[in-house]
Amino acid sequence: MKHKTVEASVYAELRAALGHGIPADGIQAETRLTELPLDSLSLLEVIYELENRFEVTVDESQLAALTTVNDLVIMIGKAAAQGCRD
Repeated sequence: MKHKTVEASVYAELRAALGHGIPADGIQAETRLTELPLDSLSLLEVIYELENRFEVTVDESQLAALTTVNDLVIMIGKAAAQGCRD
């Protein structure tokens, strides 16, 4: 799985969850997830959508380690590269 494909999908899902109030360049790799106006349920919904898009399941124990948007990109990218779906 290409990193750019995963990255574009993560950004698209985050923008969709945030609505139109965030400019396209308002989400950067180093943006902390806590800086985004998303509650924990909304973030889980983003992750769920990404799992479905890439047909993977992420290890829930990894979720607590997510700090930045890039962390989310890396987590989904690793799961997609492994092609794991439980």
